[in-house]
Amino acid sequence: MQSSDIKDTEDYEMFFTLKDVQKAVDKAVAAVIAETKSEAMKKAAMKKADLNNQTINLKDSHQAYKAKLFKHNKDLGIRVVHSNCLARQLEVRLTAAKVCMKALQDQLDATQRELRITQEGLVDAGRRGFLRLCVGSHSE
Repeated sequence: MQSSDIKDTEDYEMFFTLKDVQKAVDKAVAAVIAETKSEAMKKAAMKKADLNNQTINLKDSHQAYKAKLFKHNKDLGIRVVHSNCLARQLEVRLTAAKVCMKALQDQLDATQRELRITQEGLVDAGRRGFLRLCVGSHSE
């Protein structure tokens, strides 16, 4: 991991924490090498240092992967929040459409009642007019 790869404070702190661990491991390896007298002990110390470096490299890779996964999860979280907002907007629009539909249905019912009343009035008026015609023609 290079300093140009560091984007978040958490990554920044983690980078220096791993550096400190690497320095401490290097110091420990140097102390072990200085204390060993034979060549076999020096080789064992070098193998240990190599394993420690591999462990640190794995930790760096793991931290980079975790950072990438965190960013991916964050992006997914943003998409989920956006989807939830869209769902809420659609729900509000659906509710508004239902209210409008109910108002239109009420208006249609009122118009149908008025038409029925008007039709009944016209039928009654027609009957009265017909009766007047009938009564008027009989009286002549």
